[in-house]
Amino acid sequence: VHGNCTYIDLLVLICLKYIQGQAIESLSVKFFNENASVNASACEFLELLIKNVDNRELSAQITHYLIEQLLQVLYHTISNEDYVMQVQLLNLIKVILYQSAFTDLPERRNQVVAVLSSRLFMPNFLRGLQTPIAYVRVQFVNFISLSISKLSEFLVHPTLTSTIQSILLSYFDLVKKINGDSDPEEEEIDDQEAETAFLARLVESRPSLGGEHLDEAISPSKVEVKTNEHGMNRQMIMKQQQNQQEISVLLDGIRTILKYFLKLKESILAETKIPERGTLVSAVDFMLDVMTLGLRSSGSAGPKEPVVKFDDRYKNTCSVLLNELGQTLYVYICCWRLTHSFRENAEFNRWGISPYQFERLKAFNKELLEIHQRLERTPKAIKSQVLSVLKPLTNQFTGETMNAVLSLWIEECSGSAELGDSHGNLNMLRLIELLITMNMPTEMFINTLAATPQMAKLKAYYEAKKKEKKKGFEVLSYDSALLESRILYFLYTYASYVYVDVESLKRDRLMLVWSSLMRFLQLFSPSRNPNTSLWLLEVLFLMSIKYNPKEIVSDTRMKKDIHNFENQLLIQTANFCVKNTSLMFNDPQLPGSSNSRYRVVLPFTPTIYHIYKDYREKVARKERGVEDGHLGDLTVERIMFDMTNMSESHLNDKYRLFSFKTLKMLGLTLLQNTYSPERLDRVIVRTREFMEVIFPLMGNKSQENLVFVELASELLYSLLNTARNYLIKDFKKYILDIFSGNEFFKCTKQTLKYWCKIIDWVVSSDKTDLFSDLLNKLSTFTIFVSKDSETKQKIKNFERVCFLIYSGERDKYQGKLRTLLEKISEVIKASDTVSPALLILVLFCFRILILRLSSLTLNELFRNIWPMLLTLMISLFNRKNTAKNPNLILAALKLIELISVVQLEEFYVHEWIFIFDYFGLSIDPKENFFPLDHDQFTRQQDPMEHVNHMSPFEFQPYVTNALPEGLKIDYFNKQTETQTSYAKRKRQIIMTQTNVESDIEIKNKALWLCKYLITVNEFRSEVEPIEIENQIEGDFISLDDYIFKMH
Repeated sequence: VHGNCTYIDLLVLICLKYIQGQAIESLSVKFFNENASVNASACEFLELLIKNVDNRELSAQITHYLIEQLLQVLYHTISNEDYVMQVQLLNLIKVILYQSAFTDLPERRNQVVAVLSSRLFMPNFLRGLQTPIAYVRVQFVNFISLSISKLSEFLVHPTLTSTIQSILLSYFDLVKKINGDSDPEEEEIDDQEAETAFLARLVESRPSLGGEHLDEAISPSKVEVKTNEHGMNRQMIMKQQQNQQEISVLLDGIRTILKYFLKLKESILAETKIPERGTLVSAVDFMLDVMTLGLRSSGSAGPKEPVVKFDDRYKNTCSVLLNELGQTLYVYICCWRLTHSFRENAEFNRWGISPYQFERLKAFNKELLEIHQRLERTPKAIKSQVLSVLKPLTNQFTGETMNAVLSLWIEECSGSAELGDSHGNLNMLRLIELLITMNMPTEMFINTLAATPQMAKLKAYYEAKKKEKKKGFEVLSYDSALLESRILYFLYTYASYVYVDVESLKRDRLMLVWSSLMRFLQLFSPSRNPNTSLWLLEVLFLMSIKYNPKEIVSDTRMKKDIHNFENQLLIQTANFCVKNTSLMFNDPQLPGSSNSRYRVVLPFTPTIYHIYKDYREKVARKERGVEDGHLGDLTVERIMFDMTNMSESHLNDKYRLFSFKTLKMLGLTLLQNTYSPERLDRVIVRTREFMEVIFPLMGNKSQENLVFVELASELLYSLLNTARNYLIKDFKKYILDIFSGNEFFKCTKQTLKYWCKIIDWVVSSDKTDLFSDLLNKLSTFTIFVSKDSETKQKIKNFERVCFLIYSGERDKYQGKLRTLLEKISEVIKASDTVSPALLILVLFCFRILILRLSSLTLNELFRNIWPMLLTLMISLFNRKNTAKNPNLILAALKLIELISVVQLEEFYVHEWIFIFDYFGLSIDPKENFFPLDHDQFTRQQDPMEHVNHMSPFEFQPYVTNALPEGLKIDYFNKQTETQTSYAKRKRQIIMTQTNVESDIEIKNKALWLCKYLITVNEFRSEVEPIEIENQIEGDFISLDDYIFKMH
C-alpha cells in the first residue's frame, strides 16, 4: 500500500483479498464453507460500497482497479467449478458496469474498450455457459444479454462483430445441448444432483441472495433427492421443465441481440400485409407486378436496392447477422415442439409428400386457427418467443429470411433418412409447422421464394444453357433438377398445410395468389427436366384445389396464362411418356463414375411418393409371407423404384413411367379445376391434345414397349372411367383403330383388363353394331385352313368377337349369339376335316360363352348344340386323336375344367363320361410297367387292345385316354374321415398353361387334373372368379403364338 492510500482504498483492497482467497475443500470442509461465506460477504460489501460512492472520479478509479482482478478471479472460479462464487462475481461485475462511473468518463474510454475487448471479459463469460448448473448458466446468459448495450457502445467492427458472433454461437450450442442432442439419461441425473447440492450451499452461504434471484430457482421440490422410481420420474419432469425455462432465457438473449442491431419491430404478418423492408419489392412495386403479371419486374435492369438502412456503426455487424440467419433459424427449429395435430396430419419426409387431400386437411385448417389464437394468449411460451423474432424478421428482411429458410429446407432434404424415420425428418416437420404458424400470406411466400439466391442460381443456369452450342440433343443437369425439385417441393408442402380463410378467398385475393404463382412457376419454363415438369403439374393441381381459380378465369390474361402453361406441361409430359424428345440424362462423353451423373431425383412427387409407399408396404407383406390377392403384379413398380441401375435406358424407363402415372392422376382433374363449367369443350380439346401424343404408342407391341402400353392403357381407362360421357366420342376412332390392329392381343394381362372395359364402353356408346360387323366378316367359318393373310384376318376377327363377348356384362350379347352358334355348329359337324387351330378357337369361344352367359341363357342356347359338343369332346379324347395335337387336347381339358367349376346343368348328366365324378380312388403307376416309346404308342388304334389296361372296369372316363401309360385305379375300401365342416373350400384352376410343347407334357397335365378333381369331389368348393378370368386373358394373349403355326 502506497503512502497516499485512503480508508476507502484499504476497504477495497481488503475486500478484494478476501474475494481472491480460495480454500481447499479437502483440507477442511468446515473452513471451506466458512471461507465461502467470507467470499460472499466481501462481494456484498463491495457491491454496497460501489453503489454508494457519489464521486464519479473515485468510483471510476475504484472500479477500474477492481475489474481486471475480478475477471481473473472469475476465470479461476470457472476452472475450479466454484459455482457459488461465480454467481457472486457476476452480480458484482454487473454493479461495476451499470451502477458506477466505470464507463462514464471520456478520458477512460480507451481503458473501458481494453477491458471489454480483452480475453478476460466476454470469452470468460462464455466459458461460464459450460457449467452443468442451470441456475448459474441462466445468470451468465442474463449478464451477457445485459452487456450487449455496453459492447455496442464501446466496441467497433471487427471486434464488435466477432464478439457478437461468439455470443450467438455459444447460445446456439447451448440450446442444442439442452434440447438433448447428446445428453444421455445418466448425465442428466448427475447434473440434477449437482444442482441440488449447489442450491443448498448458495442458500447457506448467502441467505440475502434469496428474494428476487432465488424465489423461482429454489423450491421445496428442487431440493428433494430421488429415493424411488416415482421420485425419479418427477425429477425428470422437473428437469424437462427447467430445460424449457433455460431455453426461454437463451431465446430471449438471442432476441435481444437481433432486436438491438436489426431494429426489429413488434409486428405481425397480417393476411394482407406486404413487406415494407428487406431486399424484396416494396408494397407499391408488388402491386404493380401483380397487375402486370410480372412484366414490369422482368423488364427491370439489375437488382433492386434494399430498402433497409442500417446504422453506419453497426452495418457490418448487421450484415453478418443477416448472413448467419440460417444458424439462428436452425436453433429456433430445434426449440420448436410439434403439436400433436400437425404430427398426425403431416405426411412428408425426405422421400416425398403424400398427395393433398382437401377434406382431411380442411379439419386441420380449423385446428391451425385455434393454435394461432392460443399462441397469442401465451406470449412467454417458447413458440411465441420464436415467432416474436421470426415474424418481424420476415416482415423487415423478407429475402434474407426466406433464403435461410429455403437453405435449411434443402439441407434437410439432402439427408439419408429411411422412409418412416420420423427422427430423420423431424426438422422438416418443425420447419413447416413454424412457417404455417407464422401465417404468412401465400402470395407473399411465393414472391419471396422467387427472390431467393437459389432461384437466381437457376435463372443464371437457364441463361447459360441458351448460349450453349447445340448438339442435336440436350443433356440434362442432375444438380439443377435436384434444386428445382426441392424448391417446388418446399412450395407444395407449405401450400398443403398453410391456413386458408375460405371466407377471404374472394376474387381480389385469388388474383394476388394466382398472379404470384404463375409468375413463379413460369420461371421454371426453360427447364427440360422431366421431374420438374411433374412437380409443376403437382403444384398447379394442389393450388387448383385449395385456391380454386374458376372465379378469376373470366380475366382474359390470367385465364390465358394458366391454360397455356398447364397445356404446355401436359403436352411436354405426354411427349416424354412416348420418348418423343431429344433429351439425354447423361452426356456419353462424361466418365461413368462422374458425380454429376444423373440419378432418380428425390424427393418423389406426391403421386409417385404415394405409389412408392404402397409398393413398400406390398413388398413388406410379401416378405412376411402374407397371402393377399390384392398385392398384384409389381413389375411396373419394380422398374420405377429399382435404384440399383441408373443407366440411360433405365432412367428413361423410370421417368416415362412416372410421367404416365402423373398424367393419369392429375391430367383431366387439373383441366376440370381450371376451366369454368361452361367451357367443357375446352377440357375435351386439351385432353385430346395430350392423348393424341400417346395413342400411337399403343400400336407398338414390341416386347420392351409392353409395359408402356400397359400404362398408356391405364391412362386411357382412367380418363374414360372418370368422364367417358364426353370423352368417348373424341377417343372412339383411336380406340377402334388400336382394337383392329393385328397385334392387339400382344400385351400384358393388366393391359387386356383395361381394354375389356374400354371396348365395352365404346360398344355401349356406339350407335353402330360392332359385334355384328365383326361377325359378318367371318363369312363361311370352315374355310380357316390356309395360312394366307385373309385367313389370318378372319381368325383375328373371330378372336375380337370372343373378346367383345368377354368384355361385356353377363347376357349382353344373348340376342346376337344364334348366328355365331350356327357358324360354330358348322365347324363341329366337320371336326374331322377342319384345322386344329379352328377347333381350339371354337373351344375357347365356348369357355367365354359359359363365363358370360347366365345358366338360363346357356341352357336355352346349348339345347341344340350340346349333343354336337359332346360328340366333339368324345371324338377329341379318342386315343387315336389325343396324339394328334396336344394343344387341342389342352383346349378341351380347359373346357371340361371350366364346366366342372361353374357346374353347368347340362353337364351334370354327362360328367361321368369325361371325368371322375366321385371320390375314394387313386391313380398310380402299375407294378413292373415299362412304358412304350412314341412309335409304339402311335400304332395302338383301340384303347381296349392296349396290353396295360388302366382299370378293371369295362368303361372309364374319356379323359383317361389322355393320361400317361401304365396307370391303374385303386378303390379305397376303408371309410374316409368324417367331415366336421361343410364350408366351401378354395379351389384352384389347374389348367393354367396357355400352350404345351409335347404329348408327354399334356398327359402329365391331364393326370394332374384328374387327381385334383377326385380330391375336389370330396368337398364343397368354390373358385375365385379372377382366377378363371386370368386363365381366359392368358389365352387371349397367347393364342396367336401357336395358332398360326398349326397346319
